Amino acid sequence: MGFTRFVQTGRVARISRGRYKGKLVAIVDIIDQNRVLIDGPLTRVPRQQYPVSHLHLTKFVVKFPFTAPTRVVKKALEDFKLKEKWSGTLWAERARAKRMRSNLTDFERFKLRLVKRSKNRIIEPVFDKLKKTASKSGLLFGKPIKGTKPLPAKKPKAEGAKKKKKVNISPKNKVFNVKLRFYTKLSSSKGLKSLDMMPGPRGFIGLGNIFNYSELFGKYSFTKIHESGMDKYQKYGSIVCERMIPGVNIVWLYDPNDIEKIYQEEVGDYPRRESHSALAKYRIDHPHIYKNAGLLSTNGEEWWRIRSQFQKGLSSPKNVRNFLPTADVTVKEFINHMPKCFDKDSIINDFSIPILKLKTQLMTLLIFGEELEPLSDINLTSNSECLKLAENSGIINSLILPTDQGFRLWKFFNTSDYKKLVKALKHVENVALKLLAKKKKDSNGKSLFDYYMANSNVDMKDVNGIALDLVHSGIHTGSYTTLFALNYISRDERIQNKLREEIFKALPNADDPVTASILDSGVPYTKAVLKETLRLNPISVGVGRILNKDKILSGYLVPKNTNVVTQNMIICRLEKYFENPLEFIPERWTDREKRKEIHPFIVLPFGHGMRGCIARRLAEQNILLFLIRLFRCYEVQWQGKPERLDCITNLINEPNSIMSLHFKKLN
Repeated sequence: MGFTRFVQTGRVARISRGRYKGKLVAIVDIIDQNRVLIDGPLTRVPRQQYPVSHLHLTKFVVKFPFTAPTRVVKKALEDFKLKEKWSGTLWAERARAKRMRSNLTDFERFKLRLVKRSKNRIIEPVFDKLKKTASKSGLLFGKPIKGTKPLPAKKPKAEGAKKKKKVNISPKNKVFNVKLRFYTKLSSSKGLKSLDMMPGPRGFIGLGNIFNYSELFGKYSFTKIHESGMDKYQKYGSIVCERMIPGVNIVWLYDPNDIEKIYQEEVGDYPRRESHSALAKYRIDHPHIYKNAGLLSTNGEEWWRIRSQFQKGLSSPKNVRNFLPTADVTVKEFINHMPKCFDKDSIINDFSIPILKLKTQLMTLLIFGEELEPLSDINLTSNSECLKLAENSGIINSLILPTDQGFRLWKFFNTSDYKKLVKALKHVENVALKLLAKKKKDSNGKSLFDYYMANSNVDMKDVNGIALDLVHSGIHTGSYTTLFALNYISRDERIQNKLREEIFKALPNADDPVTASILDSGVPYTKAVLKETLRLNPISVGVGRILNKDKILSGYLVPKNTNVVTQNMIICRLEKYFENPLEFIPERWTDREKRKEIHPFIVLPFGHGMRGCIARRLAEQNILLFLIRLFRCYEVQWQGKPERLDCITNLINEPNSIMSLHFKKLN
């Protein structure tokens, strides 16, 4: 059939480029070889000349005189019933589908991908079976393959031959047998080893290694996980399987290539982890306050519902920068009032106390838009509301790991650890709910709370949960990282001078505000100092995940639902990956060539991927802001113990000794 879609008067076309892309118009007249006069009264496209190359011609032609006025064209299109005819075409159907896909949310696109995957899992086995049958018979796609002959038909069974008895197997045993055959074949065919062959401690006669973490007679400790992790690495190698209790194994990963595989698995699926179990129990037991177990301990679709709604105010750099002016004013005020904490020699004997107060104040201001107490009165006693909140948040973080591991007796009765946890949770809960209630009465639109309450997809119980999660995690994340940074900077005069030189260039006047442009590109060395701090002292030792599918790690076949934990803190301290790994050298991150050599999945202080720390950008912004303000005004010298500062590995790593610092005011 010859070509029929000509450029002619009355031809209906679809605009392919420009402001009116996707609109239907009619060609009213032909100006020359390249341009036509179009009119779209039904789609609100005004009459104008248009390049022919920017039009897609349809099969529809409407009869009206050339150069007909708009009212005549409109009547002709309506009589032709163009909208009804166009909506029934395959072209329109594809356009609707494309438009619908472009308007999907991340979660809807994820669900669509799962549906397609499920459909393919049904279709592919049937197709493969048909293809295999056709290949064996010599008929592929209905045509004989050259050089092949159909296979001879099976011989009929002789009369009187005994039939094999069918053994009835339960569905559960069938599944087990299929899995067993699969793992056996896969392991033997690819030379893989099973999980049972992986080296690691199994405990006395295989009863579990949890007793080795006992405070009375254990070799390891939950507060020194980085030391036990290094011990396991030196004994067993780059992948270790530790049996905590019978039936509960943890696979520790020390190879960044294995860690990369774990995070790659998360693409297109919900990342799972088992953490904050006791916190989840508390929240489920209080349905009048919380809607679910919360962001930290929930998995699956409910987790993504929470995460997708609450990350909008924290993940975007632009949104986080909106909090910079408020944070800058607060930090500047803190620096001005800091001399009230000095002794007669300008020394603060335990700098963790004022820094905890500052970080608590920052968190309550940014989340609720309210000060817990004025910074002008830096109260270092236990009566301080900020310090009480920080203390109880610290108790919560210190009890997460002990209640997560072991036999979890708190599920059956209230153990001493669970009682302490509940008491601390109630204190943080009371403070947060009071601030939320106060904020609801007087909202200024400048806090995270205001941002979340404007979201129709969340309710007040969701906000209660995320507010408490941010408070008890955020206070100590920022405080301890800042303390570790001050530990390294105050001990090294060269690093401090280089840092101060950069800050003076970026902020010539101490009274000027710290702007977004300064944080983005004005302080690269300060950022390198923070990066190096997080390499040696990350927020936590590693990140835990539960495998959503079978994974091959370091030659071992690790089955689905296995709990794996990365050991990034130990990896960062190995000479295999860093030269002089225990030395604090910020220049590792300012030299682009050296930085390229570092594996991207080694230094992950805030985790990675969909389940990374939701408030990472906010935490980094506040730490950088404090370092700029402090070293713009003071020279800081270490006055504490000469030994290297170590850490206590609670849920959030904290310094293992007090930090005594001397402050000298700069002119």
